[in-house]
Amino acid sequence: WLKPLRLRPSAACLHLWKPLPKWPLSYVLAAAISRAHRIMPALSRALRFAGLASLPAFGTANVAQVARDAAVADIPSCNSPVGCLSLLQHASAASGSRSGRGTPILPRDTQPPVDETAWTGPRVPDTPEVKQTETFCLNALQTSYECHFIPDVFGGPQCECLNDQEIYKSCGGWYATQMTGSWYVKQHWLDSVPKGNFTETREICDKALQQAYDCFEIPVMEGGPKGDVCDEQCQKWYHTCLGGDGSVPQPHKGTVPSF
Repeated sequence: WLKPLRLRPSAACLHLWKPLPKWPLSYVLAAAISRAHRIMPALSRALRFAGLASLPAFGTANVAQVARDAAVADIPSCNSPVGCLSLLQHASAASGSRSGRGTPILPRDTQPPVDETAWTGPRVPDTPEVKQTETFCLNALQTSYECHFIPDVFGGPQCECLNDQEIYKSCGGWYATQMTGSWYVKQHWLDSVPKGNFTETREICDKALQQAYDCFEIPVMEGGPKGDVCDEQCQKWYHTCLGGDGSVPQPHKGTVPSF
């Protein structure tokens, strides 16, 4: 009974729909650089006039460097072969590094936000070896979590995780406890696992799951997971995730390197 909506664009809209002029790329870049040279000195003078004299003078080189720094800062640390850290863990690692203290270990019922610079509770020791182990295990846990968003038929884990109805104390919440200590931290999905190639996706997910499972052999104060221990039920669940029938615990394979 609803009649189709028929849009009649105005003349102004039709004017906007006209194709853009086909300017050469070199012309566009030259014009942009020329405009930056004219605008940035004036902007710098205006800022200094407003009382911000401590700011460095802006120029084309400064703008380019700021843009590069911003782009790098916005890219997750995906250097590990198993994936990326969550945004929360990036913030934790950064604050711990700046303060000379390790990542906070949150109690199970801690609710965000958490002022990590003022945190007086337990922390992971701030030593190079522990930091590298912690980063390795966080990467493995993060990638394992993201793999659960990929169906088994497309290369994802062969077990269930995200189908429960719990909001906090769920499989996703369990991953949050292992990475932060708290059930109430919302874990981020970074879409870091490639899709479209079954073999590649399955290989990455199996590798991340085994590495995350092997991290449970490492105490939290040595960089291991921050949640509860992986009991027999947890071990059998990992066995299912990695293609087993879940009747026996998944064997450990020592995939965590010694730093």
